[in-house]
Amino acid sequence: MEGIPEGKIVPIEAYRYWPKESYIYTGTGKSIVRYIFYNIEFTDFELTQLELFKNYIKEKEPNLQLTEFFVDQELIRMLLGCKFCMKKSLLALQSAIKWRCENLAKSFFSILPFCERLLNSGFIYFHGRDHRFRPLLVLNIEKLDLVNNTVIDYCNLLCFLLEFAIQKLLLPGQIENWIVITDLNNKGLSDLPISSLKNIIKVLQDNFRCRMIVNYIVNAPSSLYFFWSIIKKFIEEHTIKKIRILKESTPVEISSHFAKTQVEIKYGGSSPNLTSFWPPCFPPGPFSVEGENIENILSDISTYHIYNVTKSEISSEMGEITEDVNIILPDIPQCSLYFRDFKYENIEHDFRQITLSQRLSLDVIASPKSNYSQLYSLRNSRKSSIFESPQKELVDEEMENIPERVSNIGLVEENEVIEDREADYRIKETFDVFVDEQKNEPSQTRLGRICKFCSKKRCEIW
Repeated sequence: MEGIPEGKIVPIEAYRYWPKESYIYTGTGKSIVRYIFYNIEFTDFELTQLELFKNYIKEKEPNLQLTEFFVDQELIRMLLGCKFCMKKSLLALQSAIKWRCENLAKSFFSILPFCERLLNSGFIYFHGRDHRFRPLLVLNIEKLDLVNNTVIDYCNLLCFLLEFAIQKLLLPGQIENWIVITDLNNKGLSDLPISSLKNIIKVLQDNFRCRMIVNYIVNAPSSLYFFWSIIKKFIEEHTIKKIRILKESTPVEISSHFAKTQVEIKYGGSSPNLTSFWPPCFPPGPFSVEGENIENILSDISTYHIYNVTKSEISSEMGEITEDVNIILPDIPQCSLYFRDFKYENIEHDFRQITLSQRLSLDVIASPKSNYSQLYSLRNSRKSSIFESPQKELVDEEMENIPERVSNIGLVEENEVIEDREADYRIKETFDVFVDEQKNEPSQTRLGRICKFCSKKRCEIW
């Protein structure tokens, strides 16, 4: 799909960034405000509330089926967003399940056909990152065209871009948030499509909880600025901290966490104002603000290799969800398949030299006779393969003995017979990790993945 990269759009430095202290969460008990949910330890209070919530679900809705998306981290996100009110959290959960089933049944690609023509409209777009590598999302109200488009169109656009961000722009456990600039272009309250904006914001609040760090509402009319100065006295402090309503277009505070090169000129930066908004624009570094040495916040531990050998997240669960591609093959068991270049890396880990390789697994799910898997290990080469009858081939050859531009191809028969049906072959793309020539699958714990390499809950790499 044009404009959508296959891998992460993350600067190399970001893989070495691990948030600490207030960048992970602030507050205690019901007043906790959390920014990072994956690959971390939750507080005892959060874990207790999680168990209470699970019991509450069983009691009130015993037949409620949670989809794969709603892992423990997402349930805690739901609780935090509802201030640990069990009733509100359950209603929010039911609403989120319904919304995801209707809009994100497979992945964010499902939404693309409904919003593709608006990607370059300039109403919602990404530009740059702050000094903690969090992407900047801009909403320009002047570009909101409700004559030729509907509110649903813009909701689809917002959801697509935010799910795109979660998959492509964020790193679980490291970067899980974004910054927002909402430009009202000095429109008076009577000129703003309040009802439409409320619907768009509701989708954002209900389905992307605990993601926004701060929203700079710039070029606000005096009437809104005055109204906000009154009502903020009755709003919780952490909410007030997330909203800045400003008359001017260049928020002074933004310079405290954005390098000028990462922000457009019209918002106080030095980057040229955009005229084309898709694909998203991410200027190169530096990312640190004036007087800050970025090396002081970076670790020697990088997850770069992890994301170069594992499939990036498809949805905001930040787990492994495979995007299935369905093709129809002839009745004869023969076809030709072509693959992209793959990287082959070595890294040091836990006093061992670990070979990282990518293995492409093709699962022939609906073969008329039986179920087979094609296993490929490739090294910096583009290969095609023709496979016919199932027979065990080369699968055990030592990885380091494989010549640089030779692929290791293996065909393994699954001991599973399925019913005869149409020759509809579903191809799954999966990446495997090899450790000392042994395949190691990541395990799951209540708090997330165990390290793929050494099975520790969170070793230096994870």
